[in-house]
Amino acid sequence: MDRASGRIQRPGKGNGAGKAGRGNKKPKQKSLAARIRDVERMLKRDLPATIRVAQERKLESLKTEVSDKQRVELEKQYAQRYKKVKFLERRKLQRIVDRVDKLAEPTAEDNAQKTDALVKITYIRTFPPAERYISVLKPDSELKDDAREQRATLLEAAKTTLKDEQAKAGAKKNKPAKKTTQIKKSSGTAASDVAEQQTAQQKQKPTLDAAAASHMSSSSDSSDSSNRSSGSDSSDSSNSSDSD
Repeated sequence: MDRASGRIQRPGKGNGAGKAGRGNKKPKQKSLAARIRDVERMLKRDLPATIRVAQERKLESLKTEVSDKQRVELEKQYAQRYKKVKFLERRKLQRIVDRVDKLAEPTAEDNAQKTDALVKITYIRTFPPAERYISVLKPDSELKDDAREQRATLLEAAKTTLKDEQAKAGAKKNKPAKKTTQIKKSSGTAASDVAEQQTAQQKQKPTLDAAAASHMSSSSDSSDSSNRSSGSDSSDSSNSSDSD
């Protein structure tokens, strides 16, 4: 507090702290327009060829950055402006598609209406975002010549886009069916291989059983002969002892 004036001194004012604080701030970055002006001023000077080429490239990149920024801002502006119009038109067209889908046996006229509605929905979805929206439901009499031509061009492009999307969707639906058939074929071949192995084992089983039976009989015969020989030996020994 300053006793002479009776005022409270705030930090950063009157004591040099503010100046020191200002020195720590980062300098503000120049805008794109200011940077473009600086490069254009430099190009007006007598520069070496290498520096001139580098500055010309820098100027082109800055102008491209400016145009991209302006395009993004314009897209945001138009998206907000035409959001409601696009929503209402899309909803009207979607009702036509839903109505035809609910029919048990739609006629050719119904299918044509559905196709036309799908093309117009694609038109709304793929309309260039950086251009003023041209209503797809307005009659041609209410449009200017250039707007009418632009809408016709965009509708043709929408037809092509819709055909491509439908073809891709059909290809995706057919791919899993092919895979399942291949899996079924492979599983069938595997089952047949297993069956063949089982039949081969069953064919081999009788031969193995016969071999085992012959082995058992031969072993039993050998045991009988050994028993007989041992019995005869024992009787001979007993007879010899009796004679003694």
